[in-house]
Amino acid sequence: MDQSDRIDVNCFWGHWPFRHIPRARFADLVHDHAACGIRQGYIASLNSIFYVDPLEGEAELYEQVKGSAYRQVQTVNPLHQACQDIQFGIEHYQIDGVRIYPGYHGYRLLDPKVRVLLDFMGERSLPLFLPLRMEDERLDHLVQPRPVDLAELEGFLSVNPTRTIVLLNVRLAEIERLKPLIRTGRRIYVDTSGLKDQLFSVEKAVDAIGAGHILYGSLSPLYCLRSTVLSVALSALSPEQKQAIWSGNAAVMATPEQ
Repeated sequence: MDQSDRIDVNCFWGHWPFRHIPRARFADLVHDHAACGIRQGYIASLNSIFYVDPLEGEAELYEQVKGSAYRQVQTVNPLHQACQDIQFGIEHYQIDGVRIYPGYHGYRLLDPKVRVLLDFMGERSLPLFLPLRMEDERLDHLVQPRPVDLAELEGFLSVNPTRTIVLLNVRLAEIERLKPLIRTGRRIYVDTSGLKDQLFSVEKAVDAIGAGHILYGSLSPLYCLRSTVLSVALSALSPEQKQAIWSGNAAVMATPEQ
């Protein structure tokens, strides 16, 4: 298996309240990543999704990852002092991105408070990580988050063409619908974690939007890490396309917005 530099832009530490995760320690993630040639990740807290105060989850995550090669992605709720929380995260946790969960936290992407959040992040060159879902919707039983509406998402992307936005756990049909906006946005990306619903999904995604808009992401430990690695490693893409997905695009994503 090709062992070029690899970065996982969609991984987690913490407790998932809906089912048991057998390898949930940060040490487990680091070990499993290393076995698959992944040298670092953009890691978020599962706890922060559900805590009344997400900063408590961020403090826990920072204690796990400080001193490592992993970059902390802070979870915020735009309805609750998000800009203040991000400033605290910058100063105390050296965050490298922000995640929002409109489906779990109950707001629309075009809410004016999301615009305020994006402007604040843009001034600090922080990418936005936007999950369209966490797990297969059929597993939602205790909590049923509102699905991200694609028409709403199209409007959101159309008014933010220069922002750095990473769409996570996106299905092929959604990529097909969104591809005109993804292709025209210089810094709009999707990750590979949702490319599981068809054969040759990664190749089809590259055909739709180009390798330059795709980042490797696993959704580990909620999803199987090795299967997402193999979907790229064993694909029919060129070495250059694979390297862009593994880490080249993530390096571009991490550069300041112009």
